[in-house]
Amino acid sequence: MARRLLPAAFVAVILAGAAITLAVDRPRAEEPASEFHAGALVVAEPFTFATMPDATTAAGYMRIENGAGEGDRLLSATAEIADSVELQKATDIEGVMEVRRLDEGVEVPAGDVVQLRPGSYRLLFRGLSRQLNEGERFSGTLTFEKAGTVDVTYQVGPLLSPIGGAFGLTDQNGEPFSSNDLKGKPYAIFFGYTHCPDICPATLFEMSAALAKLGDAADKLRMVFVTVDPARDTPELLKDYLSAFDPRIVGLTGTEDEIAATAKTFHTVYQKVPEENGDYSMDHSASVILMDAEGEFVGTISYREDVDVRVEKLKRLIADAQ
Repeated sequence: MARRLLPAAFVAVILAGAAITLAVDRPRAEEPASEFHAGALVVAEPFTFATMPDATTAAGYMRIENGAGEGDRLLSATAEIADSVELQKATDIEGVMEVRRLDEGVEVPAGDVVQLRPGSYRLLFRGLSRQLNEGERFSGTLTFEKAGTVDVTYQVGPLLSPIGGAFGLTDQNGEPFSSNDLKGKPYAIFFGYTHCPDICPATLFEMSAALAKLGDAADKLRMVFVTVDPARDTPELLKDYLSAFDPRIVGLTGTEDEIAATAKTFHTVYQKVPEENGDYSMDHSASVILMDAEGEFVGTISYREDVDVRVEKLKRLIADAQ
């Protein structure tokens, strides 16, 4: 069964982080080897990322080189820290990564290199027996169709902070609004500000059009607009501003610290840009962030993305919650 993982836009960021990890943590002479051999196969630099204390899954990555004159296939894997290991592949479908299980294994062509990396192939470690901490190592075994088994050692890299989490702000009616108010329903969240000349009104109009196309199904999700300009965007101003858009859109504001903390939670960046007349504008991220009913990040909607594509992404978001 396919499961969404990450939007294509975020894969480059994770890959960059992974590359830095591998460059910094290359083993010294006294450390365990980073290459493992099974016949003509070379498994290089197996790694995973650190986990939170309550995590039950993690993902393993590596490079597999096949120097043989015939192709091979990675059939299965085990790891000492997991109850089971599943082979998976991520595919970019309209900007959202969907992941499916590979019961047939991973093909390793003759004379070729296969990368298990974020946004491509991966090993999913299920039923973790403990938290994985940066700098640790653990052992595992890979089974190939022709080369047989090979024991490997995984390096644990830095923790990748999740997108989304707890926050507490104030809605356009002056009432407290927190992440708890979003539990149980998928939601789309967008960061902007009411004085924005183009991106924000265009995005809110486009999201309003998408909600209208969903019809009654739109009631099964939430749409949230968070200001990055709390100094000007009071609840009253937000309420007036949002009256031009779909009435289901919730506007949120708060203190400077509350907004900064919430933006950080969703990996959103913004900054104040002074203007010559003494006024200012706000530079900010332009994507709509999609979260499932459990508060897990599943993808994004890009600025000016076609309305039909927006609707399809929202339909998938709703369908997965049922």
